[in-house]
Amino acid sequence: VFSLGKQVYNINNMGVMNLVAVIDIREEVLSDIFRKGGSENIEGFIIDENGTILAHPNQEMLFKNISELFLEQDIEKLLSSGTEVSTFETRYMGESVFTNVVKLSTNDWKVINVVKTEYLYKQSSQVVKIIILMIFFCIALSIIAAHIVSWGISKPIKNMMGTMRKVVAGDLNVKIEGTDNKSTSD
Repeated sequence: VFSLGKQVYNINNMGVMNLVAVIDIREEVLSDIFRKGGSENIEGFIIDENGTILAHPNQEMLFKNISELFLEQDIEKLLSSGTEVSTFETRYMGESVFTNVVKLSTNDWKVINVVKTEYLYKQSSQVVKIIILMIFFCIALSIIAAHIVSWGISKPIKNMMGTMRKVVAGDLNVKIEGTDNKSTSD
């Protein structure tokens, strides 16, 4: 069981009250949260200020040190992260991962999320494939639209040129076929 305590303040004047709120959390509940929310490509767990694993989806990892999971040079990044959130690429249990570290403001615990690099690249390559397909679809649609517009413009011109050839050949009784547009019928 983990116990978290926090001083209670008066909301009206922010004065300190003689109360402390305490929450007890069972370790198996924390581990269960990570186990249900994760997948084989994403994993999350909680460590304390010394790098001891407090909650992990794999029960065998509990109370071990993160030095068993991460590279030596990255352990310092995990433990000394002074910012609220930090993200970096590293190796976790021998696999290349992106690691996100969130420092909890109430204590020195950190929530660590690791996502396999291969999984992220696979997801991004699927997005790229969809974008490329959409580009080809838009290009094909543009070509069809351009063909329809050019046919609509060139057909009346071709008809007029055919009529002009007949006039040049001496047939002065031909009529210019057109639409209701006044500019060609006058």
